[in-house]
Amino acid sequence: TTTTTTTTTKITQTPDQAWSQILQKNFDATTKSCLTTLLKIIDNLLSRPNDPKVRSIRCANAAFENKVGRCHGAYDFLYSMGFVPKFPAILGGMGESSATPEMLELTPENESREILFNARKVLVRSATMDLGMDAEDVPPMPKDPPVVALAPPSAASLSSTSEGFNIYRTHSHNVQSAAVGAPDPYNNASSVSLTERQLKQLQSKKDKLEREMQVKIELDRGLAAYRPGNSGPTVEMVVSSSGGSGAVEGKGDSSLVAARLKRMEEERRKREEGGFTTKAMRDLGKMKKAKVYSHAQIRINFSDGTLLHAKFLPSETVSSIRSVIQSSFHPSIISQPPDFDLYIAPPRRVLDDKKTLEEEELVPAAKIHVSWKVRGSPNNGNFLREELFAAGSGVNFPEAKPIVEKRASSYGSGGKASGKNDNNTVDGSSKEELLIQRMMGKNGSFFGGKTAKKQKDDSSGKKDGKPKWFK
Repeated sequence: TTTTTTTTTKITQTPDQAWSQILQKNFDATTKSCLTTLLKIIDNLLSRPNDPKVRSIRCANAAFENKVGRCHGAYDFLYSMGFVPKFPAILGGMGESSATPEMLELTPENESREILFNARKVLVRSATMDLGMDAEDVPPMPKDPPVVALAPPSAASLSSTSEGFNIYRTHSHNVQSAAVGAPDPYNNASSVSLTERQLKQLQSKKDKLEREMQVKIELDRGLAAYRPGNSGPTVEMVVSSSGGSGAVEGKGDSSLVAARLKRMEEERRKREEGGFTTKAMRDLGKMKKAKVYSHAQIRINFSDGTLLHAKFLPSETVSSIRSVIQSSFHPSIISQPPDFDLYIAPPRRVLDDKKTLEEEELVPAAKIHVSWKVRGSPNNGNFLREELFAAGSGVNFPEAKPIVEKRASSYGSGGKASGKNDNNTVDGSSKEELLIQRMMGKNGSFFGGKTAKKQKDDSSGKKDGKPKWFK
């Protein structure tokens, strides 16, 4: 048998400081495997507080050595959580600072659930922000350990606990609300509902798509100018991977305004007819319908008819457009650049420099007008750099990818809906959606088609597919 000596080490680093050293000294692949193993260690400590097996780690273990031991700084991270190294007694206390410990042990006096929660929070945040891991790949927070029946408390302990007991606090729990993912308002204020978890997952997916699609836009703006009388470049259609195209053909200003008013009216009607919804539910519905664009194509119109085309990121602010315009001025006026406003029309609305292009609804493409302020108009007509007029070329419309892919299970061959043979969908709507519509007071049938009353009204009010009043 071999004896070991336990070295008492003081915690000199916080988990955040120790993990920052790991990120600097290791490659991402090594760091990811180390992070996953450290999360498992922390989750075992939190979910099994009375199990001594999870409080000691044998450093010679092959899995531990491959995933954690070879990662520079991993031992310091474990020391910051409270683990103490145990070296073989044969060393006699010599060279323990440089030798690999035989065991790591978390002693009761060093154990702190607050430090463990803080260490887990550092790892989860770094997994998504620094290492680019998906939220689905990160292990969820373990459940609270089961309550173990203890011996009857003494009179002294009863008197101490009764002083901190709140008789006005309720401990009820709505089982039906919990079944649909609603948080317990009486349990923990930091609990997250199912809707909020889905919203975070879609947000992380959106961020990942943006990192993949929106690259090198700030380095290559595609800046090009066109003189008055030139209608500008032709838009090249880019078909996204989902099969749809980004640009819309044959849409003038009047039709776009009419479509926008119609969409606003439909949204208002849905809000009035719909039930009560939380902000997270509304944000989740918008996120499911949203798309991620590679860039925003902006066309800047000056009062004399000069055009300026440039590409921007949807997350950039309107001040970025102002900076690009000012950098495009001729050197003769760049020392005293004219003052101007940016607006869109119709209707006329001045843009806020602090808002992003996505917030101002300038994505995927928009036409912006420059309005010179009083005594701010340039004196000569050539107020843009000459090299910008020679850079004109075709403009690629932004590529679009939906955040939530549309399911094609309810469509048969030829692209037509197969609602007759699908028991789960009726005219593109699921039975759950139809059930919700009926609960909200809308008419509809679970078996597709129209109700008997609706069919009777249609048969009596229409002839050859035309209403009575049509002549």
